[in-house]
Amino acid sequence: MVNTQEINGTRYGEIHVWNHKHISDEDFLSFSKEALVKLMKENIGDGRSVQGKNDEFKCIPEGMDAEMVWENKTTRIVLLHELPNDTSLEGYYLLVEAK
Repeated sequence: MVNTQEINGTRYGEIHVWNHKHISDEDFLSFSKEALVKLMKENIGDGRSVQGKNDEFKCIPEGMDAEMVWENKTTRIVLLHELPNDTSLEGYYLLVEAK
């Protein structure tokens, strides 16, 4: 998990799956998504559609596709799909925000 940060009074963190080259680059994208969804399912439960929830998140960076959400009384979590650009590769990660 990346250190907790804050934007406009909302604390958040990120959870990434890192590839230490144990998995080929071509297989890692789907592996990382499956690993993050499994982590959430085992600890929080099944995710839901992001439809109608996207505006509740305050810290989603531009250019990200939100795919699934989880939430409880204190926390919102969204699975983000980062598309490749000049500075980063395509990937998935969880954005965890305090309510």
